Amino acid sequence: MEFWERQKSVGELYEQMSKPIKSRYNLKQMELDILLFLYNNPQYNRASDIVRIRHLTKSHVSASIKHLEEIEYLTCSYLDKKSLNLQISEKAMPCILEGKKMQEAYMQILFKDFSIEEVQMYKRLFQKTCENAEKEIKK
Repeated sequence: MEFWERQKSVGELYEQMSKPIKSRYNLKQMELDILLFLYNNPQYNRASDIVRIRHLTKSHVSASIKHLEEIEYLTCSYLDKKSLNLQISEKAMPCILEGKKMQEAYMQILFKDFSIEEVQMYKRLFQKTCENAEKEIKK
C-alpha cells in the first residue's frame, strides 16, 4: 500500500508546478487542466469527453467551462441538445503554451534517470493498472 500512498506526491508536484500559471491567469486547477486536455487531445472536443475520459463530475466540468467561456478562453456551441462542442480561443494560447512547458518540465522531473525502455515499460504497466481499475468500476 505504500506505493499508493506515495503516488499522491506525483499529483502534488503537478499542482505545485502549475500554481504560477493558475495565479498569473486567475484559473483554478480544473480550468487549466481542461484547457490543456483540449489542447493535448483535439479529437476530444466535447464536455462529455472530458467527463468520461478524465473521470470528473459533470457539475465541476460545467462550472469550469462556464468560467473559461466568460473569460473568452473557450467558445462553446451545441451540436445537439446534449453535446457541447468546445473550441480553444486564441486568447487562451499564452496560458496553454506556459502550461505545455510546465507539463514538459514535470515529465522531465518524473522520468529523470529513466531509460527509454523504462519509461515505455512504466507507461505499459500504468495502462494495465488503469484498465484493471476501470473494468472493476464498471462491474
